[in-house]
Amino acid sequence: MTYRYEPPTETHRAPVIDIFNHYIARTFAAYPGGEKPVPHAFFDRFAEV
Repeated sequence: MTYRYEPPTETHRAPVIDIFNHYIARTFAAYPGGEKPVPHAFFDRFAEV
């Protein structure tokens, strides 16, 4: 399997946060906000990393 890294861009905002919220809602992982989904604006934190 081949993988490719792309720096996060605006086109990644909704898909990345939707996946993140999926794991917030369905797992016991410790994410900010506990069991509450994060808004798409939270993507800006990912873009800073």
